[in-house]
Amino acid sequence: MFDVRINNHSTIKSSLLPKLKIVYFLNEIQKTEIYTEHDPELFHSNFHHALSKFPKQIRIEDREIKSGWIIFKFPKNLIGKRVDYYEIIIEDTLGNNSSVICNLIKEIDYGNNKK
Repeated sequence: MFDVRINNHSTIKSSLLPKLKIVYFLNEIQKTEIYTEHDPELFHSNFHHALSKFPKQIRIEDREIKSGWIIFKFPKNLIGKRVDYYEIIIEDTLGNNSSVICNLIKEIDYGNNKK
């Protein structure tokens, strides 16, 4: 789940589709990637009711700024795999996109003491 802010600097309205690219390690050396789409049906009514949630396809007017939450299903085949990074991609219907890369730290190794 990610909180995003979208700025439409264009003078025309647009429809946008959020995607998540997950880059992960197949083994110690080799990396590969998988894509998943924003799925608003994953929001839970008890836990996410107060959030400003984006629909599957985001419509944004010219010069408009919108903020909201997007959510993705984590692919089961990645459980136990080491993720290198996540890239949130917002793409319009013409194929233009903007993206941001996120790194999540699972653990830090301080020598003998893991935290």
